[in-house]
Amino acid sequence: MGYSQGYISLTETMIATPPDPPDPPVVLVPTKFVSTGGSDSNAGTSVLSPWRTTEWALRHCAPSDVIAFRGGSYVTANDTLSAFVAGTALAPISIIPYQGEPVTFTSDIVYYNAANPCRYHHWYDVRFQNGSYSLFGAQGSHHISFTRCYVQNALKNSVEIGNDQSHDWLFDGCTFDHGGNDINYDHNLYISAPRTTIRNCDIFLAASCGMQMFNGYPGENVDDCVVTGNRFFLNGRDDGTPLTVSASAIMIYEGANHFVANNVIYNNRLIGICIAAQAVNVKVYHNTVYGGQYGIMAEAGATGYCRNNLSGGNPGGNFIDASAGGVVFSHNYSGNPGWVNPNAANFHLTAGASAARGQGLYLAEVPTDFDGVTRANPPDLGAYQYV
Repeated sequence: MGYSQGYISLTETMIATPPDPPDPPVVLVPTKFVSTGGSDSNAGTSVLSPWRTTEWALRHCAPSDVIAFRGGSYVTANDTLSAFVAGTALAPISIIPYQGEPVTFTSDIVYYNAANPCRYHHWYDVRFQNGSYSLFGAQGSHHISFTRCYVQNALKNSVEIGNDQSHDWLFDGCTFDHGGNDINYDHNLYISAPRTTIRNCDIFLAASCGMQMFNGYPGENVDDCVVTGNRFFLNGRDDGTPLTVSASAIMIYEGANHFVANNVIYNNRLIGICIAAQAVNVKVYHNTVYGGQYGIMAEAGATGYCRNNLSGGNPGGNFIDASAGGVVFSHNYSGNPGWVNPNAANFHLTAGASAARGQGLYLAEVPTDFDGVTRANPPDLGAYQYV
């Protein structure tokens, strides 16, 4: 378990904790060191001569370096972050806490350099807190990943990835807590880059959407994103202000070929999953949606497939299909099929959940459930296979 799992908010105590995602496949041995007591005039090559600042470390490292931060709080000068050293596929740059010490970055990490796009940076087990856009990527940045990181209290979006040729970002086992302040426009994740993957994450208390896939500017093309095995809850914070823009746990506003599966979505303010009019060939499989105003919605013009989902306890409608057949709805169940305890966010199936057990269409793309249990053929509906 990474140390970031120790940061548990009061909201998180409402839910059971899933298994940790896998650790990195190899032991990461530090080659460069940073400390709040260091100096950028040091060599940075040992724990006894560490550098001081994040930007210096990321501008003076080399491909294959593993940069270890000693425990403490680090502030970055955002206007200097356009000259990060790039890694390669075979020699990425990794950023880790030194021996698990708690490390917090209290300003934005910005990947933005059209002349020399940053790529192949992998962050593990650190915390990002109180930034404007805590993690920001654009201008061709690609193959940037975050594993078991905690992102909290961003002023705007917790994560914003503009396309501008950016692609292949990964968030695995991360926590996104309390993103933004504008309940109509600030999200935990604002994704405009193709092939972005969000998996095994907890995403909650966004001002508006838990995540949104959106082509915000001309030339952007947010296609082929993967959203699997996440929990979305309490997004669309209710401060008493009327919503003027739809807030969803998952807003698939635009793009093609997105894959959304095995997510547990509950107690969000408005919509669980929205497949908007500009979304093309979206696959929404084996999700469980509960306790919003609306469950799973497909707008006129949307195309794709909505299969093997459970949606219940959404008073405005559990499934709303305005796509006129553009989105194929099949093998779904509307209502509570027999969850263990939805009020406690336990959406496992009981033995008597006959409306869901064995009622699905076998989908090779979803061989296991939220817990990693192998699905039967035919499978159970929703995010969980009965065991």
